[in-house]
Amino acid sequence: MARKDTRGREAEGDPAWSFDQQGDYAISRTQRIERIAAIAITLLWAGLVFRSSGFGDALRSVAFYLIPLACIWRPDLLGGIGMRVSPFTAIDGPTPERVVRICGWLWLFFPVWIYLAAKLFMQSLE
Repeated sequence: MARKDTRGREAEGDPAWSFDQQGDYAISRTQRIERIAAIAITLLWAGLVFRSSGFGDALRSVAFYLIPLACIWRPDLLGGIGMRVSPFTAIDGPTPERVVRICGWLWLFFPVWIYLAAKLFMQSLE
């Protein structure tokens, strides 16, 4: 006998059943791909750091990349955090999810930006 999901449909064999349609857990296919890519890039950076510097630095690099991962995985949560820039002005509305997600990706590729800047600097000295 096939399992039934919360809506009473058969979970197995039903072509309409998908993780994309499961209430609070529903995310789009592009979000899922984006999340997997972010984890893969973080693990790549941690692996490169582990190879060159050891376990302690690899652990620190993973800790460094937790915030950009959170920006990519949960932009709604991080965009809704209110903060005061000065005592006289306040940010009234949440930051758009797209902006938070883009900032997360920029932060995730921070080592690439540093490498390119160092490469350009070394070329300017020649």
